[in-house]
Amino acid sequence: MDLWQRAKGFAEEAAKRSQEISKEAAKRSQEISKEAAKRSQEISKEAAKRSQEISKEAAKRSQEISKEAAKRSQEISKEAAKRSQEISKEAAKRSQEISKEAAKRSQEISKEAAKRSQEISKEAAKRSQEISKEAAKRSQEISKEAAKRSQEISKEAAKRSQEISKEAAKRSQEISKEAAKRSRE
Repeated sequence: MDLWQRAKGFAEEAAKRSQEISKEAAKRSQEISKEAAKRSQEISKEAAKRSQEISKEAAKRSQEISKEAAKRSQEISKEAAKRSQEISKEAAKRSQEISKEAAKRSQEISKEAAKRSQEISKEAAKRSQEISKEAAKRSQEISKEAAKRSQEISKEAAKRSQEISKEAAKRSQEISKEAAKRSRE
């Protein structure tokens, strides 16, 4: 019986202690929740404040970068314009040099062409004279050959004419004799 009462006492004590712990836990949970909500608000405010500061810093930095970019762009534009002028001057100078070189080369070619033309003309005149001499020589040879051949033909014609004349005279005599003979008959 003593044990049962003691066990009952322990159970009541445990139940009582459990209720106290539960109440303490609920109270502590509320305090933590309030603390967490408060801390969350503080963090949110801090985050919002920090976000604004970062935004301002970013805007300020963006303006600085934009100014720096604009300044650098102007410097690059000036440098490009300066370089463009230098290149244009260099191109104009080089163009003049090339034009002079081309004119000089053209004169040299013209002189060379004139010299070559004279050489060709002289060679042509010389060759023409040689051909003329050769033609005259050949013409004389042909004339001599023609005269010789003409004489041979004339001699042959005279000889043949004599033979024909003799043949005709002989034939004429034969015909006359034949006619006389026929006349007597």
